[in-house]
Amino acid sequence: MSKFYKLMWYDTRRGRLLSWAANKKDANIRKREILSEYKNKPKDYERPVEITEIDIPTDKGGLARWLDRNLNKDNG
Repeated sequence: MSKFYKLMWYDTRRGRLLSWAANKKDANIRKREILSEYKNKPKDYERPVEITEIDIPTDKGGLARWLDRNLNKDNG
């Protein structure tokens, strides 16, 4: 398993947004960048940035099962 960090926040115009980071330090840096992006448009920023630690399998079979459980809907 590899640890990744999922950042999730809500934009009033674009809905739920995600960003991924490879480590906690990068996740916190990305969070500050996101907050900076909304500094001049606070009405678009609906909810705080949440950081969630995610364990993602590194073997092909485990990854396929993880993707099926977590990303099995069409957003298009």
